[in-house]
Amino acid sequence: MFDVGGKKIVDKLEVIAAMFLLSFLSTSSKVKFLFDIFDFNKKGFLIESEISLLIRTVTDAASNIDTSLVRPSDDAINMLVRQALLFSEVVEGQVRKLDFVRFAAYTSEVRAFLETWRGHSCQVLMEPNEKV
Repeated sequence: MFDVGGKKIVDKLEVIAAMFLLSFLSTSSKVKFLFDIFDFNKKGFLIESEISLLIRTVTDAASNIDTSLVRPSDDAINMLVRQALLFSEVVEGQVRKLDFVRFAAYTSEVRAFLETWRGHSCQVLMEPNEKV
C-alpha cells in the first residue's frame, strides 16, 4: 500500500501518519501527535517547510489508504501552509503546538479531513467465526 511505484521504499512518516489518521484519537490529539512527529528538533514550533512536509505526508498517507482520494495540488498545500502560519501568536513564521491545534480546529477543510478518518481502522472485514 505504501510502496508507491514499486520502489521497495516505504516512508515511515507516512505509515505513522496513516496509523493515527485511522485511530480513534480525538482530532486534537491527532494534531498534537503529528505536530510532535514533525517537530524534528523538539524546538516547540514548526516552520513553513515542516508544516508543508506534515501536510504533504498526511495527505499522501490518506491517498495511499484510499485510492479514490485525490492528492491536493501544490497550490492547495501552499495555501494551507500560509493559513497555518497566520495562526502564529508569538513569532512570525513559527507555529507553536497550540497555534497548530487552533489552525486545525478553525480551518474547516482540515477539520473535516481529520474527522473523516476517525476510527476507520476498526472497520475490518472478518469471518463470522473470527474473534478480535
